[in-house]
Amino acid sequence: MQRPLRLLGLVLVGAMAAGVVACSGGDDDSPKGGTGGSGATGGGSSTGGTSGGTCGPVSAEFPGKCALGADSLCCDTTLPVLTVTKSGQQVAPDWSCITGAGGAGGAAGSGAGGAAGSGAAGAAGGPQRIFVVKDFLTGNAVPDLDVDLYEGDHIYGQTPFASGTTKGPESGGPAELNDGELFFPTPAASVIAYHVHAKPNVAKEFYGFGDRMFAPPRRIEGTTIRPSDYATLATAVANAYPGTTPGWTPPAGYGIVAAPIRDCDDDDLRGARFVLVDGDTGKPLPAGNCDTDARYIYSDADVPQPKCTFSHPKQSLGVVINVPPNTDAATAAHKYKLQFWGRISESDAEPVLFMEQEVEVFADAVTVYQLLPNVRR
Repeated sequence: MQRPLRLLGLVLVGAMAAGVVACSGGDDDSPKGGTGGSGATGGGSSTGGTSGGTCGPVSAEFPGKCALGADSLCCDTTLPVLTVTKSGQQVAPDWSCITGAGGAGGAAGSGAGGAAGSGAAGAAGGPQRIFVVKDFLTGNAVPDLDVDLYEGDHIYGQTPFASGTTKGPESGGPAELNDGELFFPTPAASVIAYHVHAKPNVAKEFYGFGDRMFAPPRRIEGTTIRPSDYATLATAVANAYPGTTPGWTPPAGYGIVAAPIRDCDDDDLRGARFVLVDGDTGKPLPAGNCDTDARYIYSDADVPQPKCTFSHPKQSLGVVINVPPNTDAATAAHKYKLQFWGRISESDAEPVLFMEQEVEVFADAVTVYQLLPNVRR
């Protein structure tokens, strides 16, 4: 059962609640971010600058300790064997996409159910499909936004197979559609990516990868984020790192990458670690508290939480901010790989790589990847 992106909204709701996130700086036992890395990897030298004061690298390796009050579902002194929640219990995940006879797992998509409207046949011979754009925070459909759709898992340098504007009072639209929806032709690919364009005071640039083409009448779901909520999310993550410049705001020209960490059945995993590997160095993108340094964070059940040192089974989202883009002519050769690590079985003394995906990062935008395990065992 695929999980929609509504959980992203829960993260942001928590981040906006009375400074809940920026809470670990005075705790000597704080993991100080405690995110990123692949068990034995992570960290590195600082990048970027600061608006004043001292700044520098922050370790992104697994700390092996927990801050006072940390949720045991996302922190322990040792990295636990990966589990998911079923009927309120932690049980073994589904690894069939990397251990079974079938093919390796691909990108996992999102989508909300509902009856699709009628439409003419699509370009690939199938029926018209419905794409709906929902707000990152509220989950409400958002009208009058321009959208490009792409086949496969690349956007930069590619031509969209479909483009349109979500139905709304400004753009109008077919009677069969609700506000925030648009028709698109059935693609040949089983997975699509999307770009929701910016609109002043309404939407930041938003990119999504890994949306599966579920059978009709299920809608394919995309996401957008308001400019103010983009700033709130980035600031919440930044302030989780002690020493961040007071009054920090997101620097222009950098992006946010987010991804839920899930098993082959798309259930959120407990105990996973994530890292964004820089192709130039072959090492994790360094974390730090200078103004333009990358910052990694996990969440607890609801909010970005610096006390979490691995993924939470209710909300497995990992977020990294201040990522230099690689989607223009000057940077396109710069590669990044998103990696998920964890102990799949008790016999794994150290975390093993179970998902690896080359990713595109866009400036001043959120890029979300929905991915299944794909490293065969």
